[in-house]
Amino acid sequence: MSRKGKNRGGNGFLRGFVNVFIIFFTIIYVFMLGPLAGFIGNKLPEEYLGEPLIDVDKPVIDLGELDTTEAPTAAPTETPVMPSEPPATEAPTEPPATPSVVDPSDSASKPNDDSSSLPYVPDPIVQGVKKANGSQISLEKDARNVLLLGIDEATGLSDTIMIISICDRTNQVQVLSIARDAYVPYSQEIKDVIKRNGESLGIYKINACLHIGRMVKYSGGKFGNAGIDFLCSVIESMFAKANVVIHDYMYIDESAFIEVIDLFGGLNVYVNEDWYSASGDEVGKIIYKKGYHFMNGREAYHYVLRRGRFGPNGQISSSGDPYRKANQLGFMRDFAKQVVTLENVARFPELMDLTSKYIFHSLNSMGKLTEYTKYATRFAKNEYELKMTVVTGESIVPNGVAAASYVNIMKG
Repeated sequence: MSRKGKNRGGNGFLRGFVNVFIIFFTIIYVFMLGPLAGFIGNKLPEEYLGEPLIDVDKPVIDLGELDTTEAPTAAPTETPVMPSEPPATEAPTEPPATPSVVDPSDSASKPNDDSSSLPYVPDPIVQGVKKANGSQISLEKDARNVLLLGIDEATGLSDTIMIISICDRTNQVQVLSIARDAYVPYSQEIKDVIKRNGESLGIYKINACLHIGRMVKYSGGKFGNAGIDFLCSVIESMFAKANVVIHDYMYIDESAFIEVIDLFGGLNVYVNEDWYSASGDEVGKIIYKKGYHFMNGREAYHYVLRRGRFGPNGQISSSGDPYRKANQLGFMRDFAKQVVTLENVARFPELMDLTSKYIFHSLNSMGKLTEYTKYATRFAKNEYELKMTVVTGESIVPNGVAAASYVNIMKG
């Protein structure tokens, strides 16, 4: 064979090798690196809203106010009514820039409500979930703390505010669910800004912090986003004695919640009491008997959203948001047991690809993803003890603030 023929054969082998190499790394990119890159880059955009009115060097709250706030003679009571199924909504590609701060449930929570006429039935006890106020909680100083936010797409309010605290030294995962009605005793400087922009019902609740952060053009925080950084400062200031420092955040809307549950084929959820319909002519019709029930994404979303309680003869008493928070934590327990498994840890790329358009977060490096994958793997091996707490408190009517269903989470 001529030297020219040998070269052609060598070049053909080289071209074949290059083609295989390209195909191999294309597959790796499509199934691994592509979803990974999309997920890593999906943080909330950094915001510059103009000259800041408040920055990290200024105090955001005055905890002393919570020591002097008087409790009302008859605390407002929430009596919202949930539809039998939440309406379908189109998932946004980015979070709302200016969410509404008027909480629709507050219109049903005025002091003149005749809530005492409802039949009293104690909230069911959710196994593994306890209730405490802010002065009764404490996190480990060497724990990794993630702020988990569930966003109401209709209002932009963060009605679910949880802190997931992971400590390798104690082999514990603590989950704190903060009452969305928690009154935030803002510093006078922030109150002045709120008043200049026009107060609205419920604006001093912690679930409106994302909006207030943008209102005061908060700057200098670790995440570069005014709303997230402001909420983190509020939480860290309110729970400073409890060693609460936020290291990362995850911002999740309802579409992500629904699709993640459906990705794993649904979930068996333990319902803590008989559930009855709240809708019109359907009131009194049983939805779930107490016990385990299989739910798809939308059914699970309906379950964790509901605050009102109903019996066979209509509405009964409810603690409202604490009732919902306890059910949410029970749901998280079931989710963790069934979804955070060694088999499913291997499906992280698929999960990243699905959620990259719905979930915003600060896990924006390979180092962080590796760290949290290690946590998930340890949890899947049952190496962590899971502790869950609803952080709530006593009902209050803060002095000089429009009536709404506020709670002082430092007392109660």
